[in-house]
Amino acid sequence: MRDSGGWGDGLGLLTRVIIASTLLRWYEEGGSSPSDPFAGSGWLDERMLVLAATRMRPVLFAAAALLVAALLAAAFSARAAEARYVSGEAVVAEAQTWLGVPYVYGGASRAGVDCSGLTMKVYEAFGVRLPHNAAAQFGYGVPSGGKAGDLVFQDFGYGGITHVGIAVGDGRQINAPYPGTVVRYDPVYPEYTVGYRSIF
Repeated sequence: MRDSGGWGDGLGLLTRVIIASTLLRWYEEGGSSPSDPFAGSGWLDERMLVLAATRMRPVLFAAAALLVAALLAAAFSARAAEARYVSGEAVVAEAQTWLGVPYVYGGASRAGVDCSGLTMKVYEAFGVRLPHNAAAQFGYGVPSGGKAGDLVFQDFGYGGITHVGIAVGDGRQINAPYPGTVVRYDPVYPEYTVGYRSIF
């Protein structure tokens, strides 16, 4: 049976190492051995503690460095996640700045846009690169129920996705419909809707 005052009992190893580190620093500063109130008890052996601290101090420093690195990584990760999040309302607000821009087939500027050019430029404002093609944009993001800011894809009877707009969330979309029109609000027609995709 181990003596209750032995090395393995009492304070934890970390506490002993902290005490030993203090003793070691005291010795390094030129002090003499302090009186040991526990002398003879077997609970504290200064030489053993100093030896343990000497050997474990690099490990403790490394552990502390790893802990600091982990905390910094977690903080940066949280900030990055926050930066990546964009609300649907923000996407709609950006799309609203394009209202009135004329429809130009193949266009992707304030001088004129087509349907996929509009969605491409709106999401570009948030650091997202989408292809300039409605069907290709359907491969981005994840399926959704059509909340504000989502992409809404439609097929008007041509055998595939031929149109894309930005859902407003109230049954309407902001889109560039066809030649001769401008970027505007239009209804989302359920009978022509292929699906929605959420980018954020």
